[in-house]
Amino acid sequence: MNITRERIGIKAIDCIVSSFTKSQFFKEKNTPSKKQEIDMNAYDIISALGAGTVLGWTANITDDLKAGKLGNLKITDTQLSLVGSLVPLGAMLICVPVGVLADLIGRKLTILLSSIPFIIGWLLVTFPMHINMIYAGRLLTGLAGGSFCVTAPMYTSEIAQTEIRGTLGTCFQLFVTIGILLVYVCGHVFPMMLYNLICLEIPIGFALVFMFQSETPVYSLRKGQNDKAEKAFRRLRGPDYNPADEIKAIQEQIAKEQNTKSFWVAMGTKAAKKATLICFMLMVYQQLSGINAVIFYSKDIFIAAESSLASHWCTIVIGAVQVVATLVEDAIKSIAFIPILSLVIFIIAFSLGSGPLPWVACSEIFPPDVMAKCSSAAGALNWSLAFLVTMFYHRLAMAIGNDVTFYIFAAVSFTGVFFVIFVMPETKGKTFAQIQAEIGGE
Repeated sequence: MNITRERIGIKAIDCIVSSFTKSQFFKEKNTPSKKQEIDMNAYDIISALGAGTVLGWTANITDDLKAGKLGNLKITDTQLSLVGSLVPLGAMLICVPVGVLADLIGRKLTILLSSIPFIIGWLLVTFPMHINMIYAGRLLTGLAGGSFCVTAPMYTSEIAQTEIRGTLGTCFQLFVTIGILLVYVCGHVFPMMLYNLICLEIPIGFALVFMFQSETPVYSLRKGQNDKAEKAFRRLRGPDYNPADEIKAIQEQIAKEQNTKSFWVAMGTKAAKKATLICFMLMVYQQLSGINAVIFYSKDIFIAAESSLASHWCTIVIGAVQVVATLVEDAIKSIAFIPILSLVIFIIAFSLGSGPLPWVACSEIFPPDVMAKCSSAAGALNWSLAFLVTMFYHRLAMAIGNDVTFYIFAAVSFTGVFFVIFVMPETKGKTFAQIQAEIGGE
């Protein structure tokens, strides 16, 4: 089974330059334009940029935090572990409720509301008068980041055409890595106050631009708002696009869902059970690869490894490689330092597979009638594992050594290769109906 770059359809550069280039997508007449939905999705994935800043915030400033450069509060190693782990804890707590909320009030409004704890959280982190304000801020930004990780891919999957659905889904992971790189660099270059203010500006800017975006046509049709859905389709596909066929297909799918008596009855189907197994296991393999130990504590890892390159520069290189590896497969050729080389290889492999695929899979292979709840549950599992890894990595590394800890991560990742080869289906270029038929054995 092809699990290379072709598997996930990485053309994510379109998300960055779509406003300045003419893609092959726009050459044919009488076909729906993909430029509008790429541009709309670009606003959506600014949320991913913000989530990346939350994840990478501690990596290059651990010494500054311990020295009391944030609010004159000297943070101990134990407190630092909690500062790092509160983000995945907050994300874990919000994943299930946000899926229910997205079904009740819509994808767009749920995403916009998530900006509120994001902004408040960064304000608490930027102007702390007590360590508990930092804790609260990190928990709130974790809540927002977890919400975006569920709702943004859901939003993307419901506005995108089949041909570019995977591409747009991959853009979310790309901007998470760009956000991580941004804070790696800013944490080293700027003073603490300016560094935090830069992070604060991202959710504020996102909320201001995203409020003008449309609700997904799929959600509008579920609520019987056909005119609103038609307007959204024309905004997404172009003013000359006739959405009648697309609307009909979605309405037929909704009609099938309405025949399902309950969520648990829907979960009894073979397709739902297999999709749940696949998505949950992908989340397990993603987090037990040790990625969050690397993201949160990369500077400390390099210090422990006695790398010949300064630890803050090692951290920035890792962030840069993660961005590049999400865009292209051949990211590096040679680096002379074994510690950084090892983590560079790890980041490349993660960015090409375990990073974006679990989130894309959740938006592609769950049956529509269970997608919101199951995606939320998968997200909760992901972040609960991230919390455990982030909270206990230091203790485990001190007890058994950094090398043995990463051997464990490597062993888990090795088994994941066989799971993907033998269990996970190919989804590239397939409609939701085709994917469900394959998973259900039809």
